[in-house]
Amino acid sequence: VNGPQPVPHPQAVKRTKRRKRKAVSSRMAFGFLAE
Repeated sequence: VNGPQPVPHPQAVKRTKRRKRKAVSSRMAFGFLAE
């Protein structure tokens, strides 16, 4: 049965967390620059 996996791979989760962290950092940096 080929269906969607409820739990993503650890690598995918790590990548998402990294991306989210980077995005937040960039947003914070832009905020500081704007102010």
